[in-house]
Amino acid sequence: MWAAAAFLLAACMGADARRLAETYTIVMRDSHGDGWHGGTLNLTDVHSGNVVASFTGPQESCKYNPPLDTCESIETVSLDCGNFEAAQHGSTYHEECSWEIRDAAGLIMASASGTSAASFANNLCASCGLGHGSIYVSGPDCEVCPAGKYSDVDGAGSCKICEAGKYGSTPSAVACVACEAGKASSTAGASACTACSGELTSNDDRTLCGCGLGSGNSFPSGQLQDASSVRIRDTSNNSPTFDSEGVASGRIEVKPSGETAWGTIDGNSNWDSRDALVACREIGNELGYATVSGTPLGRDDTADGSGEIWWESVQCSGSEGTLESCSKWTTSSTSHHNDIGITCKYIQADECEACPAGKFSDTIDTSSCTNCEAGHYSSTRSATSADTCLTCEEGKAAIAGSSNCIASSDGGGGEEEEEGGEVDDGSFNEAEEIDRGGAYWKFINATNPVIIAAVSSTAGLVLALYVILIIVVAEGNLGFWTTLRCMKLSWVGGR
Repeated sequence: MWAAAAFLLAACMGADARRLAETYTIVMRDSHGDGWHGGTLNLTDVHSGNVVASFTGPQESCKYNPPLDTCESIETVSLDCGNFEAAQHGSTYHEECSWEIRDAAGLIMASASGTSAASFANNLCASCGLGHGSIYVSGPDCEVCPAGKYSDVDGAGSCKICEAGKYGSTPSAVACVACEAGKASSTAGASACTACSGELTSNDDRTLCGCGLGSGNSFPSGQLQDASSVRIRDTSNNSPTFDSEGVASGRIEVKPSGETAWGTIDGNSNWDSRDALVACREIGNELGYATVSGTPLGRDDTADGSGEIWWESVQCSGSEGTLESCSKWTTSSTSHHNDIGITCKYIQADECEACPAGKFSDTIDTSSCTNCEAGHYSSTRSATSADTCLTCEEGKAAIAGSSNCIASSDGGGGEEEEEGGEVDDGSFNEAEEIDRGGAYWKFINATNPVIIAAVSSTAGLVLALYVILIIVVAEGNLGFWTTLRCMKLSWVGGR
């Protein structure tokens, strides 16, 4: 049985623990005139949880104090500035109990009866001053703002944190300093900025290091090496080779802590993009790559492994630093039919290259150059704006990232220029071949006379027919066979 009231003594402390004590008068009453029957009023510092004062309230003897109709007990207490809670409890008849707290001028700051509550604010404390903020230990104190924080207001309740792109290297700072060019701080509260490594530079707001305008992070090349606990294997059971966009994929294999042998993961529907991203990031972090993406490969897209099968039902949140820290089960499975894999895309974390024709970069960040959209082209290298991507002329087309456009009838997709400025889009141009004096066999659709394929020698023709025969026999592809029957073959001799 108790009543509670919370009251606030707002703390605006001065430098080096300026606690200004104030004397308060506590008036406690019992409406029936026979005391609080064992009830007490406690004052508790809400920050420390310590009881700073306790009062027993009026006792039964107060009913012999005429001419009062009620019992009344008066006490005084000196309190440092801070936040306090007043709670009356323990009385058998709490509904008869009431109390009030008065300041030195007699103003009632808080009062309560029964189970009601009240609160008030009193600005009695001196301010901490510039470069300081308030804290609570055993009571309200001032703290010197540490490195990475500052206070630019006299009387600040707490120190402010330096925002990303700035730093505070000294205590008692009244402002933060912007990172110098070539340095950055990506998180708030930095005491120093980090110098950009390699070919990277800082962006305008100094929040990250990235490749400059007109350039992008280069892609890794060659084979993807093994990390200490995670690796990828291709269909030949070798380390996969990066493609031209920094992508490598294959079966994932792990070596758990305390084990010496590599093993696979038994996959199921739980294997998703969050798991793949953690695995790719673990490899990238160890090898010095920045991870762009991680994509899961199911059992149908993964070659079976051999040897140990270490885990199953791997479930990651996506924020883990290692695959081993994710939720998972050990498995007793011996079949590699459920082995799963990943596709990882990386960029070189601190290496940049000029954007080739057909691409641009208009920001300083950690990414590769952006392709011009399909139907557009750019012959400009190191382009810094999408405005360099021009629309193809009518009757011409281009795929994304093209350096020029080509006639739609020639295949509809532009490719990057070769050294001589010519475009090799992979299509066959009969007029150009004849002009060069070439000779070739050609397949022509009998119902719609366009060239389906062309080979430049009889040996090439024999090889093409052999490949077609294998496809038809192995796959039973009747649709392909029907299409082949609708073709006619002719030899075009050169000059």
